[in-house]
Amino acid sequence: MSHKKVLIAGATGLVGYAAMKHFAAEPGCEVIAVSRRRPDDTYGARFIALDLTDAAQCARVASELSGVTHLVYAALHERPGLVAGWQEAEQIRVNDLMMRNLFEPLEKAAPELRTRAALKRCALISSLTRRSAPTGKTVGSTRARLRRTTGRI
Repeated sequence: MSHKKVLIAGATGLVGYAAMKHFAAEPGCEVIAVSRRRPDDTYGARFIALDLTDAAQCARVASELSGVTHLVYAALHERPGLVAGWQEAEQIRVNDLMMRNLFEPLEKAAPELRTRAALKRCALISSLTRRSAPTGKTVGSTRARLRRTTGRI
């Protein structure tokens, strides 16, 4: 079995928490979880407090992220009004900034990520992907599925 080093951004959210729990239980898998606040349980993952809106803070911790083979990007800045917020320029700007603040220093700290052979998987997910924005119609029950898989909610 090959060694996995999984970085989970947004580890306190529904999707990030479930991913952290899942990967932490896999043999030969090293998990680094980042979010502003510490999750209730890290399941053995190494936690790094990180505000993705702070570019300087992201740059400071990037060296701790070298060797990452898998990335689960489940971080999200949400403005009030779930569906309406997704249409606002500020919502889009902040989420774009968060992703760039993580990816740019990570790429410098782990240049091997630029090769397809080094980065095995990169998933950009959120619980909103279970909705059909901008209509807001529910596509599936994220809450029910997470309750079954994580025992939370």
